[in-house]
Amino acid sequence: MAQAPVVYLDWNVISDLVFDKAPERFAMLISARRSGIAAFPFSVAHLLDIDGIKDSQDGRSRSELVEQALNRLALLSGPLCLSQDLGPKFDFFSAQHSFSYRLPHDMWHNISTTPGGFRSIFKVLEWGVFTAGRKELVDSGLDSRVLNNVTTEKELEEQIDRIMRESCAARGIENPPTFRALLEVKLESQPDTLESRALRLCSLLNSFGFFSDKGGDLLTRSGMIDSMHVSFATFCDAFCTAERRLLKRAPMAFSLCGARVQALGLTELDELLARWEADYGIEPVQLHY
Repeated sequence: MAQAPVVYLDWNVISDLVFDKAPERFAMLISARRSGIAAFPFSVAHLLDIDGIKDSQDGRSRSELVEQALNRLALLSGPLCLSQDLGPKFDFFSAQHSFSYRLPHDMWHNISTTPGGFRSIFKVLEWGVFTAGRKELVDSGLDSRVLNNVTTEKELEEQIDRIMRESCAARGIENPPTFRALLEVKLESQPDTLESRALRLCSLLNSFGFFSDKGGDLLTRSGMIDSMHVSFATFCDAFCTAERRLLKRAPMAFSLCGARVQALGLTELDELLARWEADYGIEPVQLHY
């Protein structure tokens, strides 16, 4: 058997598994990992998602739900972790991201017991994501969905350049920055790594309205964490998300930054599991919580 593929699962996929919405899929994924057919790493972005869990309407406390999420994330990923060393200031951009062996509980404890904790990570991310495009898109007077019809990198670049020209003309500004110039501005303040480029590109595309998040607020938890998930997925063979907009945005970000990552929706993930079942005879594990 060839080297096992590494598949990065977005939190919206994992949360269904954590909270019993897709037990058969969960059982098959665990079986694939234990059989050595595939790997499903977790990252600090998953822990940020878990940190956002609140008390449930059925009376279960946040602490109980967080513990359940960590336990089941460990079942899915095992000890395979990305982003193991964020440093004392939790600096996502200067950290040495790589695969390591560490359980979700260990990383959770490390972050949550450090002053500032998860909030410190968000403070670093706030200056790392691209947010200027939304204002320029509004000022340009163009339809907010103008980018959703592009299919190639060249078309995307041309349309963002058009937005910048129209926006600057409306405000009497000469020499509007180009799409490439916007990327280079970020490169001056952040390391030029593949994962850093992917994060900037995903947030830039979101900012300019390319299948952007609902609500339009780029500095929401979900918006920033989505860009982090896409960034970490550059270490992997595939990225799976259940979010329709991100399933459009992530492949363009991967292509623009040169990452060879396949984007999957839930249908493609289930087809992959069915193929592994047929090829390798894996069976769903018996889940005992």
